[in-house]
Amino acid sequence: MYRVSNYTISIPLTEDKDRFMLVHGYSGAFDIVNESIHQALRSSATEEELLREITAGDRQVLEQRGYLTTKTQEEELQTLGKISEVLHRASSKVISVTLIPTYNCNFRCEYCFEKKLFDKGKDYLKRSMDAETLTAVFGQIDKYREEGYQIGQVTLFGGEPLLRTSYSVVKQIVDLCKEREITLFAVTNGHDLKHYQDLLTKDGINSIQITLDGEEATHDSRRYLAGGQPTFARIVENITMALEQGVHVAVRSNVNKRNMAQLEGLMKLYQDKGWTDYPNFSYYFKSTHKCYEEPAEAITDVELMEKLNSIYGGVEGFSFNSIYSNLTRTLGSMFKSEGYAPLRAGYCGATTGMFTVDPYGDIYPCWDVLGDREESIGVVNLEQACFDLNERSAFWRGRTADKIEECATCKYALFCGGGCGAHANIANKDHYTAYCENFKLIFDEVVAGLYSKILKEPAQV
Repeated sequence: MYRVSNYTISIPLTEDKDRFMLVHGYSGAFDIVNESIHQALRSSATEEELLREITAGDRQVLEQRGYLTTKTQEEELQTLGKISEVLHRASSKVISVTLIPTYNCNFRCEYCFEKKLFDKGKDYLKRSMDAETLTAVFGQIDKYREEGYQIGQVTLFGGEPLLRTSYSVVKQIVDLCKEREITLFAVTNGHDLKHYQDLLTKDGINSIQITLDGEEATHDSRRYLAGGQPTFARIVENITMALEQGVHVAVRSNVNKRNMAQLEGLMKLYQDKGWTDYPNFSYYFKSTHKCYEEPAEAITDVELMEKLNSIYGGVEGFSFNSIYSNLTRTLGSMFKSEGYAPLRAGYCGATTGMFTVDPYGDIYPCWDVLGDREESIGVVNLEQACFDLNERSAFWRGRTADKIEECATCKYALFCGGGCGAHANIANKDHYTAYCENFKLIFDEVVAGLYSKILKEPAQV
């Protein structure tokens, strides 16, 4: 019998009051319908009502696109699972490797999610990744290539990966990447960046992310050196240097209630410094994770977006809020090229092909669980130059949306992927639970905004 699919999403289009965007959660269909079809799908409880309210021609299209179905709820769950399995298998063919040259860091940021590492002592933090470990890591990368995997990029993370004292190990990593023509990206606080100027090249470290958390006084109260000294002026100077080197610089700002009023001041700074004139410069904002933030200070990405919308107007601000920008990029590409919907089985690389290797040769699924040996998914085998993975690897790689009870029945499951597993464990004491972070609201807002911006633009002749 006909019924409305459990995975049918209906989104009001603000500029066309009588139009709605239908989205299907596992077929990936996107279609614009009028209010009568929207109301019929929303209110028809029986097959008889559907047959009466929707014409035969419309019913045929709606069934082909997945919005109407003859499947039972259990059969739809099985279909979702099969599609998730295919998506997961495809995304697992992309390998990304993050290297931690050292856990040591010259900053003491107030919201750092790695504070627990300080409990392990100075000797633990100061260890550097050695040449043997690097040789083995890149040996495994070579094996993955031979087996047909795609190598995305190598990322440098920490601690602080670009400490002045880590230059020699970073230089080894740059040389190993150059030999393989692998792009290299670094997440750095930017303080010691001038000591890496010769490595900031198109075939070296060609892209970096640096954080500025407000105007000078505010930034220095949030991101300061271990001895309490300010960092803003040095970072600003180094950003200019990196842009002149020609590498891409993305400036991130972690936003909470304390610095949200300074977004416009930061934007003015970027203009005054001439950074926005560089094609290799970008910036974005992200609310600090409530998992690591004082509740009284935390904001949501929706609240951050409201602030950005008040500055930019319309959907222009989407590009400067990380969650919104990711959806805008993937959905916008689909709308423009009539390509496929950005369905995904899992939230991030932790569920597929991400390997984060620390200075001890321990392998973790992602950055958020670094140093927690219970979350280690394997070790680097120095003799065989490969990764020896353990049972925890299967646990992390198996966390797809269809395997999370509350996600499997959610219409947005294959767009969201279940949210961050590490954050779900902090919030719910269970990795295999949902961590939504207002995803449904954000998805609907982006779809409606893109409709007004892209789908209604005049066709290019």
